[in-house]
Amino acid sequence: MVKKMILKRKSVFVTLLCSIFFITSSFYGVPANNYFIDAYALESDILDDMTDVISNEKFSLGLVHYVGGIGPNNYTFIQNAIENASNGDTIFVYDGVYYEAVQIEKEIFLIGESKDNTIIDGGENDPTVTIAADSVFLSSFTIQSGKYYGVYIDNSHGSFVNNSIITYNQNAGIYGACAINCTFSNNVIAENTNGIFLDYNSRDCILYDNVIKNQSIRGVYFKNSYTNTIKGCNINDNEIGIALHYCYNISVVNNLITNHTDHGIKLKSSSENSIKNNTFNKNYEGIRI
Repeated sequence: MVKKMILKRKSVFVTLLCSIFFITSSFYGVPANNYFIDAYALESDILDDMTDVISNEKFSLGLVHYVGGIGPNNYTFIQNAIENASNGDTIFVYDGVYYEAVQIEKEIFLIGESKDNTIIDGGENDPTVTIAADSVFLSSFTIQSGKYYGVYIDNSHGSFVNNSIITYNQNAGIYGACAINCTFSNNVIAENTNGIFLDYNSRDCILYDNVIKNQSIRGVYFKNSYTNTIKGCNINDNEIGIALHYCYNISVVNNLITNHTDHGIKLKSSSENSIKNNTFNKNYEGIRI
């Protein structure tokens, strides 16, 4: 039993390295669909290279806390693990449904075992996950049933939301208030009122390689925001694909924007934006200025 636990913990550690490698690679511009990592078949030299990446970028796993498993450093609830973690620690969450609203106020890695089967359900009482610290890494969850928001970015710098399914939240899948230099990549964001909504001077954020579909109003909504980038996203089957209100220096490049009942892109009181190399298809109107 102890031997099996040690082997599973080792595979979890490899999975953590893979997740962080994926996140850092996405940040530096490597498309997610250009490679595949089998966490259980990595050679030792690849692990060494990945460890070097983490070391060179000054990332630290710190202590690893577990949620939903057995053994030491294991918790029943994600919030309890966060409360017992320190900056730089990692919280690994095993597959299961966790009915709780999670508040993150520390610089931690929060990583699920698999995005399809590690589910955080907010119960429509609060935002499902609130990030109120800098440099938070959130990856590999289904995040659902949030009151107002699935993920609420509250004045956070340099945080990542990656490789997650964010769905059935009341107002927005991801909402950022003064989100600065944050990255949202390789997510599926569906069945919310708005997909990704950045507001209140959110800036220098990157939306990369996301699927944003079936929102009741807007796929991407930037308001009072600037110097943000939307790149390589598949935005489809919303009322409006991308809405820019009171924004400037927004880059919208290499996106697929299709099948919207209103506009593919709609601008209001916005200027100095760059919209290029996008594909528009089956929208009521392509771009409304």
